[in-house]
Amino acid sequence: MVFGHAGEEIEYLESNLVSVSVIPGITTASALAATTKVSLTQRGISSSVSLVNGHAATPIVPDTDTIVYYMGGSRLGGIRESLLSEGWSATTPVLLVHNVSLPDQQTFETTVGQLGSTDYPTPVIALVGDVARLRHQAASTVCRTLYTGLVCPHPDYIHTPLIEIEPVSYAVPAAKSYDYLLFTSRYAVKHWKGGFNRRIVSIGSTTTQALKEAGAVEVEQTEQDDSYGVIDYFRSRPRGRVLIPRSSLALDIIPDGLREMGFQVLTLTVYNNRYPHHVRRVNLDNIQRVVFTSPSTIDNFIKTYNDLPDHIEYVTRGSITAQHLKSRQNEKIQNIQNGPGHTG
Repeated sequence: MVFGHAGEEIEYLESNLVSVSVIPGITTASALAATTKVSLTQRGISSSVSLVNGHAATPIVPDTDTIVYYMGGSRLGGIRESLLSEGWSATTPVLLVHNVSLPDQQTFETTVGQLGSTDYPTPVIALVGDVARLRHQAASTVCRTLYTGLVCPHPDYIHTPLIEIEPVSYAVPAAKSYDYLLFTSRYAVKHWKGGFNRRIVSIGSTTTQALKEAGAVEVEQTEQDDSYGVIDYFRSRPRGRVLIPRSSLALDIIPDGLREMGFQVLTLTVYNNRYPHHVRRVNLDNIQRVVFTSPSTIDNFIKTYNDLPDHIEYVTRGSITAQHLKSRQNEKIQNIQNGPGHTG
């Protein structure tokens, strides 16, 4: 009596003078929850659930923590695209159950990003959301961690990127116009259109790997993978001209530090770091930890939620991000102290 043709069947029978009794039962989503021992909602993990007809050409994505798609076996690819377009992480777990509650029931586990890449027996019902992890973990052991960067390093994290990268048009300076080519992120490597025929400096192992995959042969990596590590690296290097391909929101700590030491520095914006077009908001009451990967993820988090809740543990990547977080937390304290009713 949730989806399907029960209403039409009842109407047809009664219009033909057939008396109808409906025997109460449970809907498939409840049977799925019972047979897999995965509650559709769970304290601290999910406080809302939607039941959706998955057979539509473009399945809808309600704003709930858990979504159950009925009759979606032939539309799993469309469900995947709808979820991703609405900001759901590709690593979000999914349970797929065939012939729920019947003797030949089969249960499959996958992720949002893999939906549609494998054929499953039909009929199949799909449960999407972090409660799917409860099939293997007790709720008390699940620490809900929100990851705000672009590439999520852990499959159990809730991945809601708070930055978006887009390329920009730019002219590549002549190689003879600089002595050092400094890369401070993998994205600068990805969007760099020039060659690698100068002294290449990398801020860390991730950027170094991207450089080597892009064709750079000799790469010198700083010992410390942050802005201060880059400045320390250049202290003992011959003075010269440094070209830094970077983001539109990159800070000036490195350029200013190098100029103070006598280097000539040219910064070149090769990609825009912007607020995402589609941000999936989550219920922060159910989040225990948030990982920030850059100052812009902190600013965009505050833009999205208008707060830095006190009950959350905040983890930062790099000293610059840590300093920015402390600055924004101090701003929050000052705003509270200087709020309505403050007399000075």
